[in-house]
Amino acid sequence: MSYSVSAYGPDDGSDEPRELYEAALGSNSTIIHYWLKQAQLIKLPILARLRHEELLVKHEELAAFSEELRSLSIHWVEMVPDEEIIMYQIGSRPFRVPLLVDLLHRAAHLDAAIRIAQLTGGYLDVS
Repeated sequence: MSYSVSAYGPDDGSDEPRELYEAALGSNSTIIHYWLKQAQLIKLPILARLRHEELLVKHEELAAFSEELRSLSIHWVEMVPDEEIIMYQIGSRPFRVPLLVDLLHRAAHLDAAIRIAQLTGGYLDVS
């Protein structure tokens, strides 16, 4: 299982919300270990709600959620060992990527989703 973030526009009364942005955040194990457990450790209440496997972030929570993401990113810089890597396969070629680089790249995706939801009056779904 892997997690992704989707930014939705405001509820316009139609049956289905309008998805404006979607991006992958990482595997189940990466999200649990580096996002959820660390959010619980440093007391980030919105991110810690991810323990229920889905996190809906209302429009009025987006600014606080953005601050939590910034705090988590700073925490990663301090705690993720330099030698930790994640492997990717592109075509037949394996690539070793520093885990911190991967985490910060995924956090940038989440930050983009936050900004889109803020600007459109929407909300986020992380699942």
